Amino acid sequence: MSNIREKILKAANTSLEERDLAELQINELCQLANVSRTSFYREFKNLDDLGAALATQIGKDILREAAQAADTLTDPRERLFQFIRRVATDSQSHRFLRWEKSLATKLIQRENGLGLAVFFDVLGPVITRCQQDGALRGDLRTEEIADWLLRQWWLLSNLPLRNSAGREALDRYIQVFIVDALRPADASGSGSEDVHNKLDQILDKLRYL
Repeated sequence: MSNIREKILKAANTSLEERDLAELQINELCQLANVSRTSFYREFKNLDDLGAALATQIGKDILREAAQAADTLTDPRERLFQFIRRVATDSQSHRFLRWEKSLATKLIQRENGLGLAVFFDVLGPVITRCQQDGALRGDLRTEEIADWLLRQWWLLSNLPLRNSAGREALDRYIQVFIVDALRPADASGSGSEDVHNKLDQILDKLRYL
């Protein structure tokens, strides 16, 4: 990443703590970053392009930090659970993702042309390790699991966590629709076959989208 691009992203991140992306002014942003408008347009096509880059950077940082924290846990299923939980809660704590998550998703999909696959380089190794440790199903491709987890990421970041009921709802969802649904069949508890079958049906539909 160029020094100019890094300075612009840092300035935008600071500015978005107090305002929305649509309220940003390029001149003001360039002044804050101490760069020229010409330099801005060398790095970004417009504010939407900047927003996509910022959302991608924030998202990757959240995934990396969650992966590092979960990596200290020895139980593979607990590692997966805490990884997803950290991703969801950290996303809610970041104003840009909390208030503009739908916009952030659209920007990433449109500007990168790769959809949420831009996060696969960070998420892929986490999934591979969980598969090797027996926490994730081996009959699903890593890309399919990544797609499912990323879809759940945006959904989970909408759950209210202001009280214990909200946090309990988040934990239940993660346990049932991620940890249990993606757990190898021979390691699953009773009643998980229905969850597996339901997930398989959903994944089959997603393959044709």
